[in-house]
Amino acid sequence: MIKKIFLFLFVTSCLVHELHTSEVSFIKSCKAGDHECLLAANTQIAIPYIADGIAELEIPALEPMHFENITIDQGFFKLFLQNMKVTGARKCKVAEMKRNFRESTMKMTLDCPLEATGRYIFSGSLWYHAISNEADFLIHAA
Repeated sequence: MIKKIFLFLFVTSCLVHELHTSEVSFIKSCKAGDHECLLAANTQIAIPYIADGIAELEIPALEPMHFENITIDQGFFKLFLQNMKVTGARKCKVAEMKRNFRESTMKMTLDCPLEATGRYIFSGSLWYHAISNEADFLIHAA
């Protein structure tokens, strides 16, 4: 899941850095250092396109994201998330975006109301008591 979110952020940052003509019609030219233009004219507009995928750039759809198996093993407990589906990427809002040309860096803060569904299997121990459970889950992250 982290890799797909990173891919989403990376693709968004690459698209909004486009300062000249582009193969993608929704990208507008912005002057170097014009953070408002990048934020308002490009970044926020780009999110729904990226969530749907961009065929001309061979970018697959990110909405919904599917994860067959995620395993978290901390030694004293194990958590398996199965058949997880994550939605909400298209509703992300760019809270902040700044580009530093001298350092070739960019800072982007996104607020994403994500929702994940699937099945979990938990096993572990708490104060020498064995605990295990298996059920469906629904996670809302605002």
